[in-house]
Amino acid sequence: MSRSTVSEAGAERAPSGDAGRVAMDWIETFAKWLPEQRPLGVFVHQNPMTPLEDRHFHAVCEAATRIRGARTTLSYERYRALLAERQIRPEDVAAAMGRVASLELAPIDALPEPPPGTILVSHVRPEIAAEVGELVDAFLLRVLPPFLDLGSAIWPMPGREQGLLGVLRWLSQTPLGVPEPWLEGLRARLASGTPALELIVECLAQRGDPERGWPSILREALFALPGYAGMIHRLEHFPAERPAGVSVRLVDYVAARLVVEELALRDVARRLFGRKATLSQLADRLRALSPTAPPPMWTRELGAFQDAFEEEYIRSFIGGIVMAQLAKRPSPSQPAVQFVCCIDDRCESIRRHVEECVADAETIGSAGFFGIALKHRAPLDVDERFSCPAPVTPQKRVTEKLDAAAEAALLRVRKRSRVFAATVGDDASRSAIRGLVASFANLLRAPRTLLQLLFPDLFVEPAHDFEGTKLLYDRDAGDEEQGFTLAERIAAVEGNLRNVGLVERFANWVLIVGHGSMAVNNQFLSGYQCGACGGLRGGINARVFCAFANEPAVREGLAARGIRIPEASRFVPGEHDTALDQIRFFDLEAIPSERRADFDALRADLAIALDRNAKERSRRFADVPLYESIRASASRVRARCADFAETRPEYNHATNAACVIGRRALTRGLFLDRRPFLVSYDPTLDDAESRTLEKLMAAPLPVCAGISHEYFFSTMDGERFGCGTKLPHNVVGLLGVSNGADGDLRPGLWRQTTEIHDPIRLVTLVEAEPEAVTAVLERLPAVRNLAVNAWIHLFACSPSGRGFFRWVGEAFQPYEALPHILFEVETSLDACGRTRAHVAPCLVTGSAGRDSLQAAS
Repeated sequence: MSRSTVSEAGAERAPSGDAGRVAMDWIETFAKWLPEQRPLGVFVHQNPMTPLEDRHFHAVCEAATRIRGARTTLSYERYRALLAERQIRPEDVAAAMGRVASLELAPIDALPEPPPGTILVSHVRPEIAAEVGELVDAFLLRVLPPFLDLGSAIWPMPGREQGLLGVLRWLSQTPLGVPEPWLEGLRARLASGTPALELIVECLAQRGDPERGWPSILREALFALPGYAGMIHRLEHFPAERPAGVSVRLVDYVAARLVVEELALRDVARRLFGRKATLSQLADRLRALSPTAPPPMWTRELGAFQDAFEEEYIRSFIGGIVMAQLAKRPSPSQPAVQFVCCIDDRCESIRRHVEECVADAETIGSAGFFGIALKHRAPLDVDERFSCPAPVTPQKRVTEKLDAAAEAALLRVRKRSRVFAATVGDDASRSAIRGLVASFANLLRAPRTLLQLLFPDLFVEPAHDFEGTKLLYDRDAGDEEQGFTLAERIAAVEGNLRNVGLVERFANWVLIVGHGSMAVNNQFLSGYQCGACGGLRGGINARVFCAFANEPAVREGLAARGIRIPEASRFVPGEHDTALDQIRFFDLEAIPSERRADFDALRADLAIALDRNAKERSRRFADVPLYESIRASASRVRARCADFAETRPEYNHATNAACVIGRRALTRGLFLDRRPFLVSYDPTLDDAESRTLEKLMAAPLPVCAGISHEYFFSTMDGERFGCGTKLPHNVVGLLGVSNGADGDLRPGLWRQTTEIHDPIRLVTLVEAEPEAVTAVLERLPAVRNLAVNAWIHLFACSPSGRGFFRWVGEAFQPYEALPHILFEVETSLDACGRTRAHVAPCLVTGSAGRDSLQAAS
């Protein structure tokens, strides 16, 4: 994860001398353990332990139980049940116990035991300890949301540019700004304008000694409200995500927290020992206590059980692929249709169904932004959005332009919407008088809302963005200063085609299909969109790529570089809605009239594939009968997207477990149950240095691993790593969600998307010689950490026929897959249609025939 090289808090260290350095070192130590999540509008998945990937996975899991108090394994009882169900093998547990014991892992960030007399909020007399914490939290939860607000408030909090301490100082000097009696000393405490780090040292000095007491005090302060502390830490290092002009620093938050805690503890001391009591008296009383340490939640045995649990899936997945290489799995010698979609695990199933339902179809997996990193501006919009992977800052701009009549109509619609919102709509509800008017006006909207609650299927409608507009991207035209030159357009198309191995055998129809997701009443909607597009829909990237690829001048430039696209090959952009299971195609008016009938027939076959894909997804929803017809199940699945009461419009990445980087021949014809990310790569087209493989392992692989890790930890502990059930969630300042009207920000994943997930580290299979993969890892230290420190299970499949290899410790070792029964089924639905559980790999023979599939649908 990229960060600013110099923290703003670093300038605070020198004035406070050794004590300041001690405090700052511990703050930075704990900061990397804080939950870190992007604001809701740009939410994408990432490993909550990213800063610790340079340490061994099991060591991080053990430390997380000490520092975050979070569970990082399943319970002992659950593992024993899995053992009894033969989902874990005793021999795997024994082998894992030996491996884990031999690691000799040193504890990470070991904390000294606080000496007696250290004033910790959690050590205050049990019957009032919770009250002290609640007092402090309640005050800060009143201040932090408006301070960090990203635009939900009509009137921004004054003085935010002075930072959190400046805001508290202003509040303490404002009548009724701080009405709590126990905070009457806040004004005097902050009046001197003492820098944040000096305030921290002053507060700590009254509560414990620097060597053994301060670490526990700071840990308690940072993890009392870990969601807000983590958000502040992120916003400090990513200025583009913070409120404009607002100073956000973690050291300010720690100082504010400790000052408020000090005042709360003084109030406790006065209540216990009299009006003139001091903190030293409270320390004397606490010195007599002997708090017991909580029992560890991670043991070597639990770590071994987890390894053994994952080994069973590895055996099934790798074994299935090994057995499939021995089976006859026909593929078209010259495809008529090439379906290029995202590497997303949700696309694994649609690729299978397209190959089953569309004659001579070939499917390809590409990162969903298709190599086009851009700044995008929709019609009439002033602000731009970045449609590219999160670490990338795009330099090229693409603008959508409507014709004059359509633009005027859109302007009228937006004006009416703004007037409605300000008078009787959502904005009106924020003020007293207009809110009263809006409450009566909402009675007129009630019948439609009630109708949608009762009959959501009547209101299912796909998105309409990216439709009917002209793309402005030609830098030479002068319309867009930062558009794409011809050379840049050629390079962008060539780069992505070479990455996925599509440099010859072009089909007549090359469908470039991005993806998005549609749902109502879903505060996490950006998390269901395309992660490679920064949490946005991928249709615009598909449109731009196809516009480039269809351009005659671009094709001439590609031919000069060895990629000759036949004139008959037409690139068509589309967007697959993974919740509705519908594909919108764009710019169809550019298709020659004599080819429209052929394309319409193709769309009819795709509709069958989409219905069957929806049927496959429906088996995961407990309220959809397993034996319902394909059409009825597809209708039910699509209705979920318009249902205000539905908490599961789709399960997102809930079944992810693997990643394959290689040719489709490895996995074509295999039912893999929507579990792997599929990254297309042809090792025979790569250069001697494996530069294409390096690109794919440097970008898509860490993204897939980050998704896997977020699901892993959120499943293990849905309260501390995850955000619990989404039913009581309330959006706070466009930052994140809290439970109800107040409470801490809840980072991580919600229970409704992790409840069917098996927590398994990503099983990664790369089709390349093990020496080539090793050389690439040497050039990618961050990715090498994932393999060396067991954050992923890494395998290599030799394209020259040397077999399979597994990364163990610091290098690859030959891997002999155990025999795996590969059941044969006619269609994908035959493999999974009768169960809601995970299904082992199966061989799809496709013997049912396209006519039978159409009749069944």
